[in-house]
Amino acid sequence: MQISQVLTKALFKIFYDWSPTVSLDLHESVPLLYISTGTGPYNETIDLITIGEWQTMSNHDITLLAAQGILGVFTWVFSDGW
Repeated sequence: MQISQVLTKALFKIFYDWSPTVSLDLHESVPLLYISTGTGPYNETIDLITIGEWQTMSNHDITLLAAQGILGVFTWVFSDGW
């Protein structure tokens, strides 16, 4: 993966300077918006409370977007949470 784009460089700087527990990364899937939670397995170094809160945060985001008329946002997909 190349670190050539300004946005990618900014995200790397945030990650290494602040070491956030959670970061928001919205993925577009064709005409839909995907908010990732993963289905496991999850990285064993991540606190189980954090993993449990991912779905809550995703559902909150989906509710806010739907209330604004932005439909087609989903959170469930089969991918690891590593």
